[in-house]
Amino acid sequence: MLCWKKPSLVRCYFCTCRRSFPSESEAVATAIFQSSWYARSNQQQRDLSFVMARAQRPVKLTAAKLFIVTRISFTQVLKQAYTIFTLMSQFLDDAIN
Repeated sequence: MLCWKKPSLVRCYFCTCRRSFPSESEAVATAIFQSSWYARSNQQQRDLSFVMARAQRPVKLTAAKLFIVTRISFTQVLKQAYTIFTLMSQFLDDAIN
């Protein structure tokens, strides 16, 4: 029964992270901009400008740096994995019987 719950948990985690990545990234840039960055030392101002520049680029979830994981590609991978699992379990059942 636990096997059936795990894909749902993974899917929920993925959807939650997918929605929160871009918004958290924007929040970092906004927080730096609204802080008193101008009262900091020159080195800290430069460091904060690099962090702000990085935070303005969207965060992308990748799979082994091969492709960007979207909801569509994630569901395709899950479907394919389930298909392979089903085929393997059928072959094992046939081999045992």
